[in-house]
Amino acid sequence: MKRLNLVLAGLAVGQSALATVAWWPGDDDGATTVPLVDLPRESISTIRIWDGSRDEDDPLVLQKEPDGWHIDSAGGYPADEDKVARVLDAFVDARVSNPLAESETAWASLKVADDDFARRVELSGEAGTVELLVGPGTGRAATVRRVGDDAVYRLRGVSQWSIGAEPRSYTDPQLVDVSADDIESLAITGQEGGIRLQRVGETWVAPALSGDRTVDQEAVRDLLGKVVGLRLVALPDDPGAAPEAELTVSWTVDGEDGSGGYVLGPEEDGRRAVRLQGGAHTALVSAYSVKPIVEASLESLSRPASTD
Repeated sequence: MKRLNLVLAGLAVGQSALATVAWWPGDDDGATTVPLVDLPRESISTIRIWDGSRDEDDPLVLQKEPDGWHIDSAGGYPADEDKVARVLDAFVDARVSNPLAESETAWASLKVADDDFARRVELSGEAGTVELLVGPGTGRAATVRRVGDDAVYRLRGVSQWSIGAEPRSYTDPQLVDVSADDIESLAITGQEGGIRLQRVGETWVAPALSGDRTVDQEAVRDLLGKVVGLRLVALPDDPGAAPEAELTVSWTVDGEDGSGGYVLGPEEDGRRAVRLQGGAHTALVSAYSVKPIVEASLESLSRPASTD
């Protein structure tokens, strides 16, 4: 009988442990909830984000200006408004209940301690400042604690990786907002001879081509796709500094947009600096991705004319 009682007691302990693992406080949808952040969304003008895995004290800084959000810690480079909005959605719209834990020992194990965290997020503006410590949690649910409070909560729909701490996390990677189909003329200068192409109806022509060659229409379409397909891979140390122009690409378009273009800097460490025409900031693109533009020539964009 004693043996049976011991077995039953062991099963009870095991079931209790399983219940603890399977159920997290904070999962009770019927509980009363409170806002995680008690700041009006429209009052927030600065977001600072620290990466707990790095020793540097300098945070990523997003600043709201009259013309929108900018990455203040990256020379004021324009931020993607939707990506900033997702950070605000994650915290300002969040409601929490039933703390997971309230002890300092738990803070460390959940990585929401003052000196041990995955992300530290500071939201500030005219209505005040709120600081949050974010832990990795599990799956698509992070752990979060307000600095100065004891309670740790489970925050659904958020992970440490969804709260980027790098400037690139808040940029629009697509640098050119023009369709290749709308371009009516294209010029690439800087390399020997240069390239000038003009669209006549649906056909591309090159005035400088000799009479025994004709424009390869498919090659031009491929080049146009590369020209408008620039994608940001990183930001330079000083995005405000204009790059040394090795190549200039310019175009005119059909409709009201007029003209556009950009300059490409020399290759360095597998990247090239690029600045859009009339732009105030420089981005970095893969040197490999723009190689077809850099190496383009009238010869590569043409073929022998048919003698039929």
